Amino acid sequence: MNISDEQWREMGFGYRAKFFTATTKLLTQDDSPVDPVTLKPRDNKKSVAEGLQCLNGVGRKVADCIALFAVDEADTVPVDTHVFQMAVRWRPEIMTEIAQEKAKRELAAEERRKKKEEKRNANKESKSEKKEMAVEEVQSEQSDEKATPKKKKKGADTKIDGGKDKVTITEKVYKKVLSAFLDAFPGGYAGWAHSVLFVAELPSFDEKGKNKKKRKKVEDPKSDIKTE
Repeated sequence: MNISDEQWREMGFGYRAKFFTATTKLLTQDDSPVDPVTLKPRDNKKSVAEGLQCLNGVGRKVADCIALFAVDEADTVPVDTHVFQMAVRWRPEIMTEIAQEKAKRELAAEERRKKKEEKRNANKESKSEKKEMAVEEVQSEQSDEKATPKKKKKGADTKIDGGKDKVTITEKVYKKVLSAFLDAFPGGYAGWAHSVLFVAELPSFDEKGKNKKKRKKVEDPKSDIKTE
């Protein structure tokens, strides 16, 4: 299978074209990390998702999507911001845990900053003492000359930006959401439960029509008739 990047783009794959070219080439090789037919890893110690992430352009979420929909890994939950929001609804403590972990990281960063600042100041003081001793020696030998020690430069303060309360789907957050789904939907089908909940929130599946966009009335300037 020899398809160029250009041909993939013509088929509508856009920026993903280069990944498709590299992946198809890798899958046809004897040392491919994934079986081209089953899409399962050749290394039995790796999970399906881990094996798929060896392919070009395949991250955790895409790997989990393939594992769930193509390899029948029904307990796999692909996580993005929408799935994260769903998990937070029945497990709001996730946000508390994330906030606490963020606070710990910021505290640790602040402590590291202070230690570096103290070390810099200690080095400056040591240098300053040596200079003062040298000045005293010069003053004793040349009493007529006045030596003025150089002023110490102030060290720049390192500001830690707290940022906004935005949640990035890190590996830790991913695992928290996965754990929430596995706890809420035991039995080996958490992945399918995730899919049903995800689809249920799409506008076209909203029975109450809350999320459906209403078409605006367009007025014909040549008549008094209003059309939709």
